[in-house]
Amino acid sequence: AGRTRIPLSGKDLDLAEQSVALNSVDIWWLLIAWVLPVFAIALLLRTLVAFASRGIWSFESGAYLQFTWQIPRERWYKTCVYGMSASPILLPVVWFVQVVLYTSGSIRHINFEVMWDCAWAGVLLLLSLSTLARQTPMHDWQNTSGFTNAMFKRSLLLSLVFWTSNSSYCGQLLDALWTAEHGDPSRLRRLVSDTVAAEELLAACQEGQREEAASQERR
Repeated sequence: AGRTRIPLSGKDLDLAEQSVALNSVDIWWLLIAWVLPVFAIALLLRTLVAFASRGIWSFESGAYLQFTWQIPRERWYKTCVYGMSASPILLPVVWFVQVVLYTSGSIRHINFEVMWDCAWAGVLLLLSLSTLARQTPMHDWQNTSGFTNAMFKRSLLLSLVFWTSNSSYCGQLLDALWTAEHGDPSRLRRLVSDTVAAEELLAACQEGQREEAASQERR
């Protein structure tokens, strides 16, 4: 930047001309630091495109649940999540190598102290990213029209307040289907609109599971 004079009360502040040059060390930091936001933006945009292309507009639909359970298995989704995880893994490694090679004495000690203070934030970030890679068990009945066309009683507000993810909802649904299969449809009725909807959903899931079992036997 060129020489700059800033007028202040009483006298002016004169800033001398300075130049900033990126060396090879700075470039590695910049590249690694930008990996996470770039992959995060790519994941968000690709997910929105996939979501819109399915024509899913209801938080309560079976199609929405099936979409959220299936998407972590997509290759592009895994690539984005792994790419986001690269920054908190590579940055400490590059930092440590640079501290060992280019610093000494008190400067090295200060860098190691800062590195330790930042370590827990990196661990928490990796744990958060691991939740994005969590996969829900998939079965053929989740792809049947009887399931994707079903409507579930869900409250978006309660889901946000109690942080009920679609993965945990899958556990509730599997439990309700299991108990309904063995003669107690009360839990399944609480998840859908009425008794008829519960019976239709159970029948569709049973048929889909029978087809899945038959296909496994043929292999």
